[in-house]
Amino acid sequence: MTIDHIICLEGAAEYNEMVYNLKFFEKMIPIILSEKELRYHINYYYDKVTSHFASSILMPYVIIASDYVINISVDLNCALISRDAEVIDLYNHLYDMRKRECRPMIQSICENMDYIQLCQDQPEVNADTVYSIGSQPCFGLFDVESMFFKYISNDSIQSAYQLQQLVQANKQFVTDKKIPVVSYFSKKGLERLMEDGIVQEVPKELYTALDMDDRRKLVKMLIEAIRAGWYTAYLMDENCIRYPENLIVTTKEMTSVNIFYLPDKNESRFALREQSLSKMIYEFLVNFQKSTFVFNKDDTLLYLENLIR
Repeated sequence: MTIDHIICLEGAAEYNEMVYNLKFFEKMIPIILSEKELRYHINYYYDKVTSHFASSILMPYVIIASDYVINISVDLNCALISRDAEVIDLYNHLYDMRKRECRPMIQSICENMDYIQLCQDQPEVNADTVYSIGSQPCFGLFDVESMFFKYISNDSIQSAYQLQQLVQANKQFVTDKKIPVVSYFSKKGLERLMEDGIVQEVPKELYTALDMDDRRKLVKMLIEAIRAGWYTAYLMDENCIRYPENLIVTTKEMTSVNIFYLPDKNESRFALREQSLSKMIYEFLVNFQKSTFVFNKDDTLLYLENLIR
């Protein structure tokens, strides 16, 4: 079943309004992450939410199905149900009118190749810094193209070529424009790389585990990038924060955030387009390096150097 949903979010930039939007998103996340092929389409617009509570035409709560309409009261204690075809047509018309004023909240990225195409098709942005947080540092900005064909099976060669092009484009974006990278990661993520050879950001259906030489090579490239100054890595303090192992968040602009949730089943990849939430996540990643939840740059570098000794 496909669900098409219109929601009203708070448009003000005040703290309480921002928290309201965040809590709303929290309630939707389980549905968004429930399927690899997302059939939950969220459309949003900004207004003062309470201004709709006195309206009985379309808001605050209405469900439109193929053969009935349910209009629900503000307190959720009663509802009006109609199966009249003209009434259903009226509500569909009202819904379509409202939807034309909305924007999509998320852009689903169902398959890895969709993500590659999305990155390649994205308009050029004036990014100051690229931010990434996950259980592992972002490795996709290094000279790793030679590893692709060493590990990727023959039936995924085309995917490997596209992945190679994406890595080259990412490197060019960062190096040509001299854009710094800030990446947050955990000890468990690096331990997984060294023990199992798993690079989380590469789709697991494309390759087998890296051999030990290439695992060490990745960490060495990370260390060299940190010393060169264009890449900053911060090790998260696992005594202060427990970061989800399967979650990767990346952004290079305030208006869009890429979110990957990569469990063993039902992977979910989507771009968050709603501006108040993406701005909130962006500002969190900007300021996270100043928090007590991460080790400083020197201690992080020392940890990486000890990892491959």
